Amino acid sequence: MQLHRLIRILFRNTWLLSGWLLAGWPGLAQAQQPAGTTALVVPYSTLPPVGGSRALNTAAPYERGAILLMRNEIRGVLPNTSLVSLGIDANNPPWPVQAAVTGNLRVWLRNSTDARYHLNDTWSLLLSQQPTPFQQVYNGPLTINPSGPSDISFQVPFTYTGGSLYVAYEWENPTPSMYGMQFLSSAGAAYNPWWHGSTGTSGFPAQLRDSSLVRPRLRLGYPSPARDAAIVWAEGIGELPVQSSGVLPYPVKVLVRNQGSQPLLNLPVSLVPGINAAPGSGTTTVLPSLAPGAEAYVRLPGLVPQAVGGFTYYTVQLPPDQNPTNDVWADSTVATTHEISYVRGFPFAVNVYLLFTQGIGGGMVGGTMLTRFPLHAPAQVSSLRLFLSHDRRSVGETVYGVVLDEAGHLLGRSANHVITAADQDNWLLCSLPTPVPVTGRSFFVGLAQLPHPAGGLFPPSHDPLTYQLEEFPRDSTCYIAVGDSAIRGLKYPRHVPQSRMRFMIEASLQAAPLAIRAAAPWLELWPNPAREAVQLRLPAGTGAARATLLDATGRAVKAEVSLRVAANQATFLLPDLPPGLYVLRVSTAGWQLSKRIMVE
Repeated sequence: MQLHRLIRILFRNTWLLSGWLLAGWPGLAQAQQPAGTTALVVPYSTLPPVGGSRALNTAAPYERGAILLMRNEIRGVLPNTSLVSLGIDANNPPWPVQAAVTGNLRVWLRNSTDARYHLNDTWSLLLSQQPTPFQQVYNGPLTINPSGPSDISFQVPFTYTGGSLYVAYEWENPTPSMYGMQFLSSAGAAYNPWWHGSTGTSGFPAQLRDSSLVRPRLRLGYPSPARDAAIVWAEGIGELPVQSSGVLPYPVKVLVRNQGSQPLLNLPVSLVPGINAAPGSGTTTVLPSLAPGAEAYVRLPGLVPQAVGGFTYYTVQLPPDQNPTNDVWADSTVATTHEISYVRGFPFAVNVYLLFTQGIGGGMVGGTMLTRFPLHAPAQVSSLRLFLSHDRRSVGETVYGVVLDEAGHLLGRSANHVITAADQDNWLLCSLPTPVPVTGRSFFVGLAQLPHPAGGLFPPSHDPLTYQLEEFPRDSTCYIAVGDSAIRGLKYPRHVPQSRMRFMIEASLQAAPLAIRAAAPWLELWPNPAREAVQLRLPAGTGAARATLLDATGRAVKAEVSLRVAANQATFLLPDLPPGLYVLRVSTAGWQLSKRIMVE
């Protein structure tokens, strides 16, 4: 299947992602917003930083442009809300060194119901285009920080009516820099360029000659209500296998922000299973406190698919407040017979540039790109599927699929495969000679490469594997092993922090033989952190079981108690304890397992 065909197919499901309107950025300082406002970032799909004339072009003295923001991007802003500020985020590499750039910026806004960009490219007609002309909200200086946020406060408030929004601008820069700055960017659908603009050397261009689906990632400011808890982001696994009863719930990671002006206390965050989810597989975690402007991650186990061949739906919910538009996040995962994958119905699969920040280059002699999957019961991996890129320079490279245990030791590999032109923009099936048993709490799968004939590991721009982007990266979707460490088991695979990548890798799972399952009992508990009680999921067939709670020194803080086990589940009540780390030890006649608990 060619990549453009894959994109069209995946794009049909993007309505499921209409809640992907994200705020904040890990590792970057937050903008200094005007008093009493809340920052709202509005990407649809976020791309790596880009420079050039996609707004604002710091290498050009004059620029005009217009951007369309879709209604489903402006999440959390109620109709008839007054917008009071606008921001942009630069993220430039250490070289070439960039200095702050100061110029003059004029900004106009216009409410719309457009689902596609429909402005006239003649600037004088664009601003006065009927039925609703643009309203100027700012005319003044802007200093662009080369790394981090830059914001303006509107001189005239603008009332947002609840539809899509056009942003038009003029950027006048008397001292252009040699290199255009890079900005955190977003992209529209291939059929709908969301940015139109042009630059000039001696004056503003009369026509917007250029267009692009890439545009800067904007941040809007609006007055904060007193109480506004917002789900900024939530995401589970893209594909989940429907397995036998007793399988543990899969986690959904949620980012919650206090966008109000008052502290939030004892805020419940709930996962509610929907169509095709197993009944009773939801869960709730309580955030003890969240200060205004603060964010917190919540891990909600609870998703168990039960119907193969379609989507398993779920929602993450907060209690209703003064801004109910951001209190519910709807999402889904694909229920499969045996595949597990982070790959989602996302419209863009981008070539992976693994080298540009990690410093892995010509001196290396081999390497591996890996994804780590949770393992909720012992299983076997029978094959891998890896989506290869359209980078023609990877043709002729020798690759193969690998399976590693949770410690990073090689368990199995497929035969060598030399990439051909026919492999590009396609899934590569890597069959294993025999199914590989995996036990423990997780395992790794990935793509390994033999040393390139020209020397080095994945020479720059020779990138065989594709990835999808994650606004808030998880610690499981992107690992690398430098050199041949993954193959010889010399080093634990290294997580790539803030990579914003999830590799397009799928693993095909089979139920493990009874002998393997019996030899590797497992235990899961939630919520964690906890306050009053935890729920336990025990190995299938568990009868009588006992539990003891220990502190960090190994001293029992709750004497051994018998657990009432029903359908492989049990509840353990926590005593009144000071906050801290504890260990729950569960044992039967045949095994003993321990899990750490953080008591709030």
